Amino acid sequence: MSFFDHVTTFPDDPIFGLAADFRADPRKDKVDLVVGVYRTEDLKPYLLKTVKEAESIILESEMDKGYLPIKGSSEFIAVMKKLTFGEEVFQKEGERIFGAQTVGGTGALRLGGEFVKAEIGNFLSLSSPTWANHAAIFKACGFIPELYPYYNPKTHSLDFDQLLDHVKKMKKGSTFLMQVNGHNPTGLDFTKNQWRELSYLLLQKEVFPFFDFAYQGFSTGIREDAFPISLFFEEGHEFMVTNTCAKSFGIYGERTGAIFIVSKTALNAKKVESRIKNIIRSSYSVPPKHGAAIVSCILSNPELKEKWEAEVGMMRSRVVKMRTLFADKMIGKGGEVDYQYLKERSGFFSMTGVLPEQATKLAVEYGVYMTKSGRVNVTGLNHQNIDHVVSSLFSVTSR
Repeated sequence: MSFFDHVTTFPDDPIFGLAADFRADPRKDKVDLVVGVYRTEDLKPYLLKTVKEAESIILESEMDKGYLPIKGSSEFIAVMKKLTFGEEVFQKEGERIFGAQTVGGTGALRLGGEFVKAEIGNFLSLSSPTWANHAAIFKACGFIPELYPYYNPKTHSLDFDQLLDHVKKMKKGSTFLMQVNGHNPTGLDFTKNQWRELSYLLLQKEVFPFFDFAYQGFSTGIREDAFPISLFFEEGHEFMVTNTCAKSFGIYGERTGAIFIVSKTALNAKKVESRIKNIIRSSYSVPPKHGAAIVSCILSNPELKEKWEAEVGMMRSRVVKMRTLFADKMIGKGGEVDYQYLKERSGFFSMTGVLPEQATKLAVEYGVYMTKSGRVNVTGLNHQNIDHVVSSLFSVTSR
């Protein structure tokens, strides 16, 4: 008899499982549209020049490999707070915003979920659909997440009126999780007026806003993408933001993220700090050092920061170009679906309308890998593979 005979085997993660299938596929014309990682025109991960410059500076100046404080690097927290909320808010109201460095964006979400469950309430709502890992993270925190209407796959539009109806029925003290921009998996974001309407209603209902900010800089611009954060701050919300440096700095493997919690008073921010540090200490004790040092070096050096902003702009430009080319190719094929909607999306992702069984056929018959939901990462496309992808899509969807 073994202590482990009773252990239940769980299915592979749907995203990383597909990535493993792709790597094992021997075909030379295979295409990976699955994992949310930025790729260049030659389909390679992009190592930012500013990251390498920062690492050179760190190599010369680093004095030790000691532990960071429980809440992480104070310099990193400061530069990320400025990046997330803006310089003016940082200078005037920064004491009301508690910040901590986290183990990536996923670690920030888990930490935020633990805090919300312990200190705010038992009810949390996620968009339908949302990032595949959201539900698992919050279930692990003890929630049974509710889903609010978001994306209508028939019209490729936002179910905003139904979303507002959901909020109107939410209990006081519930939590409402929103993706700031580049919504994963749909690429469909709120307009500024919709953000304003949602802000007003959440205040009226006394519902706690929880922002997942994973793609800063990939929609319109670095500051422009933070519009919802600035709006909710200006309108007097108490709220939470999780941010990751994985995408905008290309340091996926360094697991570098942040969590920020806005309170009405500096005193309450101190109380929040005590509670969050208690959760961190019993979880992973302290965060890793290197990624935070990279980000701090870039954002605190005006010359490096300017170069970094240009690199983010270059990556954003490629995302827009490939999305537009993909839409034009799909529209050019004709058919019953008007793929013009693809041009109106933001960030890495779009929904194609491909059904689960069609996604399987795409992988098996054509070597084109996407999630079972039909989501694609447009940076997996380039000028060499896009015709193959488009023709394969039409082959399986027209049967």
